[in-house]
Amino acid sequence: MQALVGSDCTYVARTCGIPKQDAKRLDGLVYDAVLPPFGDGPLPTSPARTFLPEKDGGLGFQSVEVMAPAAQAASWHFCTPHVLERFHLGSVAALTARSPIANDFMPLASNIIRTSLDDNTVSVGDRDLAVSQYSIASATYSAAAKAVIDTAASDLPLCASIRSASGRGAAAWLRAPSKPCHRMLNAQFSLALRTRLFLDMPTMTGRCRHRRPNGDYCGVALDAKGTHARRCQVGGWLVKRHNAGVEILADWAIRRCGCTVFKEQVLPTARDEHSEARMDLIVHSPLVSGALQIDLTVVSALSVDALGNGAALRDGVASALASRRKVRKYPNTEVYPFAVEDHGRIGEAAVTVIRMLAPVDNPERGIAIAELQRDLANTLQRASADSILAAE
Repeated sequence: MQALVGSDCTYVARTCGIPKQDAKRLDGLVYDAVLPPFGDGPLPTSPARTFLPEKDGGLGFQSVEVMAPAAQAASWHFCTPHVLERFHLGSVAALTARSPIANDFMPLASNIIRTSLDDNTVSVGDRDLAVSQYSIASATYSAAAKAVIDTAASDLPLCASIRSASGRGAAAWLRAPSKPCHRMLNAQFSLALRTRLFLDMPTMTGRCRHRRPNGDYCGVALDAKGTHARRCQVGGWLVKRHNAGVEILADWAIRRCGCTVFKEQVLPTARDEHSEARMDLIVHSPLVSGALQIDLTVVSALSVDALGNGAALRDGVASALASRRKVRKYPNTEVYPFAVEDHGRIGEAAVTVIRMLAPVDNPERGIAIAELQRDLANTLQRASADSILAAE
């Protein structure tokens, strides 16, 4: 669906334009088509996050109402110099005088560009003006992202969840699967969608049914958002999610980056009080001098610690806190924390590790990083959904 909206509507907008009333209607059709995968239970009451970019916590669908004028203005701007040259016209005014279509659309396209740049001196066809469909629409999307956060300002957990679902790679699991590890059951996908948009889960009633080794249930009252189920330490679901993430990272480092990887290594001197401290991965990369001691963790932006330190006000607070804790945990050695927030955000320290290990050559570097983001996002979201299903 993302691909269809992003390609078909964009092509029409660039070539002949889409009237505003039709663009609104198309956005409505897209929104209606997005709702069924959420399954039973409360649905989003506003399309706002449907049409936000993935990096801003949205579902990544292009709004035709936003995209269409930006695409048309960018198309006119790109083509105008070529048209003038081809027909030996000396100015834009000469073109608009000869072409009724240009006379109708050039002022509109100029106004769109001026509004996006906040500069009334520029016009379509200016040779020194570098604009694109993306740059024209980005201001509108940025304003929409700010509006979503501002609207949720009084609900700190909601704000924290939006920020935690943002960032590069956080929503890579939304794309069409291309590998076995990308696939989810309908129930898993619906729960992942609800988690991302912080919607109530109709099955989160009663008490947690995660089992202890003796067969007893956890028994803690479940909350409507599934927060306890994702963080519950009973039943080994946190360990399963953590280990799945470690396996994805290790496989990527070996297969894509040419690294030698050792798992679950004991570091006797890393902590004075604990002679059997373990590191998730010891990675030897051909691009890095010395070994990288990597410790992966999955954390929640809805924890008391994260909310108390401003997770609702700033991006990446939970992952930053977790990274600092990892460094303090191993005072006698250099550790590379790899923290991922359970709504999807990859922490800055983890991004640093990825960039250190990824191949240097383009486009292989970008392809490798995108692959890790997708594999990791799908694996962690599927594991979180499983912990919710097990708690029902």
